[in-house]
Amino acid sequence: MNFQKIVVNFLTIGALFSLFSIFLLMLLAIIGRSLLGTGFVGINEILLFSQLNLTFLTLPILFIRNEHIKVDYFLNKLPLSIHKIINKLITLLSVIFALVFIYSHFTYLKLAWNIVTPILNIPNVIYYLGSLVGMMLLVIFGIMKLFSKV
Repeated sequence: MNFQKIVVNFLTIGALFSLFSIFLLMLLAIIGRSLLGTGFVGINEILLFSQLNLTFLTLPILFIRNEHIKVDYFLNKLPLSIHKIINKLITLLSVIFALVFIYSHFTYLKLAWNIVTPILNIPNVIYYLGSLVGMMLLVIFGIMKLFSKV
């Protein structure tokens, strides 16, 4: 099994866990408010954490499978001979965007590394780790895609 498949399997498990936790936490929040007349402390922090992880852990998966959101209306109007060049350019721009994101993420964490979430006291470094990992993997897979012959 190659590196990409191993990482995709790991990310898929993480994304499924995040999706399942979102479902359970939302159900718990609805039951708490509707039937018990109370909210559960910290549930919104865990929900946001799960949503961040779901979003950023699926980015590299979709990027590898070429299933990420893209506007291909104009690309489809161009001759097929240009498609490969345009796809490489799109990949390069995606890598550049991810690098800018990672840089801004580290810039933010330099200032706020010791800040914790208000209720559960989760450090920012842990809270936003999924976004950093997802974007780093997007850079790695983007570079691999740029240098592949396909």
